[in-house]
Amino acid sequence: MQNHPFKYQKVMKKIIITTSLFALFAGATMAKEYTQSIKEPIEEYNEFSSATFGTKAYITNGSTITFRGRGSAGKSGIENVDVFVEKGSKLIIAGHDDNNCWTANSYYVDETSTIEFQQSSAQSKITGNSTFYVKGTLSKVNAVTPSSIAMNEGAHVIIDGGTMTSHSYAIGGVIDVLNGGKFLAIGTDRDTSIGGDFNTVAAGIVPYGTRTEINVKNNSTIKIAGNLNVGLRKTSKQSKDGVLSINNSDATIGYNNSDPEKVYNLNIGWNSEDYSKGPEGGEGYVYVEGKSTLKVASDIDGDIRGDINIASIPTDAENPKDPNVGVLTIGADASVIARNINIGKKGSMLVTLNGSEKQIDASINNAGTLSITAKTGLVAGNYTIANGLTNADNAVVLAYGGTISGNSFTVASAKQVDVSSATQVEVENNGIVEVVADEQTSVVMAFNSEKATVNEVKETTDSFSNEISGDFKAMGAYSFDVSMESTDTVVLSFYVGDSSLSAENFSIFHKTDGSKWSVAEDVSNVQYDGEYLSFIVSHFSEYGFVAVPEPSTYAMILGALALGFAIYRRRK
Repeated sequence: MQNHPFKYQKVMKKIIITTSLFALFAGATMAKEYTQSIKEPIEEYNEFSSATFGTKAYITNGSTITFRGRGSAGKSGIENVDVFVEKGSKLIIAGHDDNNCWTANSYYVDETSTIEFQQSSAQSKITGNSTFYVKGTLSKVNAVTPSSIAMNEGAHVIIDGGTMTSHSYAIGGVIDVLNGGKFLAIGTDRDTSIGGDFNTVAAGIVPYGTRTEINVKNNSTIKIAGNLNVGLRKTSKQSKDGVLSINNSDATIGYNNSDPEKVYNLNIGWNSEDYSKGPEGGEGYVYVEGKSTLKVASDIDGDIRGDINIASIPTDAENPKDPNVGVLTIGADASVIARNINIGKKGSMLVTLNGSEKQIDASINNAGTLSITAKTGLVAGNYTIANGLTNADNAVVLAYGGTISGNSFTVASAKQVDVSSATQVEVENNGIVEVVADEQTSVVMAFNSEKATVNEVKETTDSFSNEISGDFKAMGAYSFDVSMESTDTVVLSFYVGDSSLSAENFSIFHKTDGSKWSVAEDVSNVQYDGEYLSFIVSHFSEYGFVAVPEPSTYAMILGALALGFAIYRRRK
């Protein structure tokens, strides 16, 4: 079963980076310092660099500034300047004629202001050492032929309640959309792609970092008018794995289509002759978590005509090749709406079933791996999985905490055992075991096993805390004595009960007999539903977790900017 290659690793690093970020901003000098402010009502510059403006430039008080430079090969048109656009002002970034405009800067745009890329026909490119912090508007305008905003590795755009708009996108960096922010691709004739970046070698631009992802959270919105490809990008020279994460937010693909003959899809990890990366790379991962909805409408009226293709070749693809790995994960409180969900041979779909008939409002065609887990606490009984379910001859179907027959999932009745009790509990046919402590179900085991025996479960939080110390919002650990086949797997769930946390806040640890606690490398499909932290394990000994509160990184950045400090640059 495939696991997200860097979502989980990112969680592991959170303990380390939280302190360093806080120290960075807490230690800043409490004085407003800048070398020059731009306050003229209209200005135009062919050079925009630290040689001209020092290290900071303020566009303020309703000003409009236009930059028409490009920069030489290997350099950015705008270099080494932190740009503040505030108080109803506007920065226009344009290239000479049809040339691409390169940017390598840190930008802050307040709620009343705008940064607008303007080219005749070409892309606007955000290079790998750029950070945009947008509370207002970041947009792209082409006067002749619509084109995209492109990003390469290490570039970081934070849409904090603001709006980012372009005809389409080629994402090779990281975009965070949060706090009611909007990410819009308005063109139906071009694909938006997550994964890969523009040709950094030919451009002479040094890439930073390896992450390629869009994270949409905290009641935000992503709307893509055309196809959305996660995992590959056309003509990319350095394709990377792509990730789309939707948490407590909404996503719509094909939202602006007025042509009844056209259908737009969500493609996760697929390939065609136009794609440069072979089967060894270009994997795609989509996570729909929290109270989120992913809809593939393909119609301006909201008719559901689009498909989700998971490592599966779209029916209208030209010159298709073998697809790459694709994974779609649907959390317990999330829902997906599409015409079909097509799972290819290298595709996986993981669902935590909540019992609602509309959780998966689509027909599933499975030629890869379909994994379904009963939500912790779901009452025993029969539940409909989707609008329809068809499995190919070689398809893999995994059930945790129940059994699958046709399009129906039967949740098993849970067996209970007290923590530290020596009473054995036997389960059959993917049964469920609940471990109770002080009248609270503290651990749940949902088996994918014909037969298993739980011999004993002990709480080991005290010894765990002696080795893993820190300012954690929650932590816990248990040892397990379980007998099962080596090919069996289990969804292990720990009760946390803090709705303010998300899966990204957790780090999971593992300890084998005679060893020390270390970061768990043997778990997959990490999820948190506001009560239980869940993940898949293939063997037992001791497992523990810690929860680190989400650092107020963006708030710290904004506070620093308000005082005139340098914008936080995301470099790896």
